[in-house]
Amino acid sequence: MTLGDGIRRNIALVSNTERARFIDAILTMDTAKFFADGVSYWDKQEEIHKNGHATGLAVHGGIEFIPWHRALCNHFEDLLREVDPELSLHYWDWTTDPRVAPPGGAALFTDVFMDNANAEVSHLLQDFESTEGGSHPNIWRNVGGTAAKAKPEI
Repeated sequence: MTLGDGIRRNIALVSNTERARFIDAILTMDTAKFFADGVSYWDKQEEIHKNGHATGLAVHGGIEFIPWHRALCNHFEDLLREVDPELSLHYWDWTTDPRVAPPGGAALFTDVFMDNANAEVSHLLQDFESTEGGSHPNIWRNVGGTAAKAKPEI
């Protein structure tokens, strides 16, 4: 598998170079790519997600979850590829801990990738606002203490 093949890869297995390109693309989506209404690609994506909640869709707790997020992820990947045509959106194997390095985890929350796991983001994404409400003006996370483990089928 090579960059530009259109295949979504497990984030735990991609190179540090690809991770850096992904972060660079996200930063570009927020600072240099704008729709005709002046809203950045990143902020428009966040606005669409937020408005799903505001209109009463159960985008995180109902039957709308899968189709809503599939469309949202596909749209995000299209925008990402406008910035860097060789990138695809990655996936995370949710049975691994996002806070630790492979092979037991995905190392999502590091100083050089997606920032911290439990607080407002610090340096990488510090200018990314959150309009989800509450007391957090910027992106913030509260990753649980244990990773979910898939139950074997009987």
